[in-house]
Amino acid sequence: MKTHLKAALAVFAGFGLGAFMIAGAYAQAVPPHYEGESNKKKPKGVIEPAAEEFTLTWSGGLHHGDCTLFPGATLIVRSDGTATWTAGAFSTSSDDAFGIGLALTDVHDVSLYEWPPFYSQTLSTDAGNPTAWTRNLFFPGYVFPNIHGAMWTFNHC
Repeated sequence: MKTHLKAALAVFAGFGLGAFMIAGAYAQAVPPHYEGESNKKKPKGVIEPAAEEFTLTWSGGLHHGDCTLFPGATLIVRSDGTATWTAGAFSTSSDDAFGIGLALTDVHDVSLYEWPPFYSQTLSTDAGNPTAWTRNLFFPGYVFPNIHGAMWTFNHC
């Protein structure tokens, strides 16, 4: 039994597994200890590839309290982990702001990443001249290939 356990541990250690359990025995790799930080080499002539992007559009509007978000709100999502929310909104009362929460979803409508709620600036009270609302957002870029859509998770006026 001891010979088999040692052999199994050697095989798993060869695969670089940090911590695992075999027959009740624990093995843990200790990460190297680093102190300080070196200066960074500046790249020469590196050209970053252009970020891929796509636009998600809400064809319906949203009404909450005195606030209205017009149809056509968009979320431009980029492979570098940046996104831009753009919408037109107004309120029938002065000194209102629209709050919204958004989540990026996969093909099964499962949330991949959710932003905390964010708010517009003070909204126009003129439906004919709505407030243009733009917000730059950030998300972990590794979820980009799995994004299929987005959904509202919160709204408040």
